[in-house]
Parts: sequence; structure tokens; C-alpha cells
Amino acid sequence: MKHNSIETIQHIPNLVNNEKCAEMLERLRAEFGPIVEKRGWRVLTLTEMCCCGDGDAHFPSGGNKKRRRGRGRIMGHNVGGYNVARGDARTSLGIHIRLRRPKSH
Repeated sequence: MKHNSIETIQHIPNLVNNEKCAEMLERLRAEFGPIVEKRGWRVLTLTEMCCCGDGDAHFPSGGNKKRRRGRGRIMGHNVGGYNVARGDARTSLGIHIRLRRPKSH
């Protein structure tokens, strides 16, 4: 079931076990979506964080030649995920979650 409070999910398609990661993100959306809706929050993207960076480098920029802010940043191996808040106390631009071991590809 899709929850409107979590608009998009993105996994890294060119890494091994990408189907499993997509399923995990769908499960997170299904379990976390009702909580987000009940609290009146909104998440624009739920994204897999790459094991060697933040994962944004694996996604197309939609034809934009400029790199988005934060794209390709290297995260510490002890970081399991992070949120990018919009600043309105209700919207998250993205929640990035590490689903693979660091340096596993």
C-alpha cells in the first residue's frame, strides 16, 4: 500500500541484491507511512544510502548538469542514515538509509 506521506522511494539499481533493497524500502514505506501520516509529516524521498557514500551519485539528476547540494558526499561507516529537513517542521526532503555493509561493492 502506497502512503502519500512518503512520495518516492529510490534504491540503487546497479548493485547486487537491488531487488531485496527495493523490497526493504517498500516495507519501510508501508510500516512508517501510517506514522508519518498520523503526525502530519511528509517525506519527499526515502532513499538507499550507498555503502561507500550517500547514494545520490547513483541517481540521475533529471537532466540537470549541476550537481545537487550534498551529492556524492562520503559518510562515515558508523552512519546508518540521515534526514534532510526542509525547515518547515513538517517536511523531509529525503531520508537516506544505509541498507548494505560499508565498502561491500
